[in-house]
Amino acid sequence: MKRNDFMRRTREKAMCASMGLKMLTGISFSTSLVVDVKKFDSLISKVEKI
Repeated sequence: MKRNDFMRRTREKAMCASMGLKMLTGISFSTSLVVDVKKFDSLISKVEKI
């Protein structure tokens, strides 16, 4: 796996984990990555609703 692919996947996992924790606990966690709205919506759609 190329380093860029690894970094992208790691960032995506961090964003999904952050949103999942927010939904679970009500506590906001943040990552420092800036993404466009379309990409953010795509990632958030992968987080399971509780």
